Amino acid sequence: MTLSIIVPTLREAGRMHGLAEHLARVAPDAEVLVVDGGSDDGTAEAAAAVGLRVQAGCRGRAQQMNLGAEKTSGDLLLFLHADTLLPAGAEHMVEQTLADAGVALGAFGFRFDERGLRIGFVEFGARFRNVVRPTPFGDQGIFMRREVFEALGGFAPMPVMEDLELVERARRLGRIVVRLEPAVTSARRYMERGPLRLMLRHWWLSARFFTGWRPDPDEVVPR
Repeated sequence: MTLSIIVPTLREAGRMHGLAEHLARVAPDAEVLVVDGGSDDGTAEAAAAVGLRVQAGCRGRAQQMNLGAEKTSGDLLLFLHADTLLPAGAEHMVEQTLADAGVALGAFGFRFDERGLRIGFVEFGARFRNVVRPTPFGDQGIFMRREVFEALGGFAPMPVMEDLELVERARRLGRIVVRLEPAVTSARRYMERGPLRLMLRHWWLSARFFTGWRPDPDEVVPR
């Protein structure tokens, strides 16, 4: 089984060098595609300069990830945020998880790259959620077999919650597995906007989602 890693980007030029080195270590045999959403900071050029394959042509994370799936060839698909690091041996872990035909979708655990009481509380909430009812978000490195992704029709063209929407549809096709090994994601947005404040916002958006709200593709919804 072959793995394709799809990285949607927007203004992430400073992360491209580290991303290329990281993926070469944790997934050396994977196909990697950066799908840029029209960055004005040279993200696409920076990715190409460090040897990453780049695809441009659409904006919006859901649309970028769908395009990435279309332009890659792996049997397994992993959708990775540019500010998230996978655990060592991630390539093998993905293959191992998806070898079970009863698993529809998998992801890694959740951890921030910074420590602290407030940020730790957000981490605890994510771990508790994944124990009670495994519900990974995009910053956990969502992965699935291509056949499952195609059966689902890819990500819905939503400006937010596109990851949660896909996970909930995938749940109808099989189990959702969140591995114990964590993906480590940047805490920058949480620290800039306030960890608890941003966590409460995510809870509010999730509550709206589970009561039937689905944002239109052109609706402006701050993340």
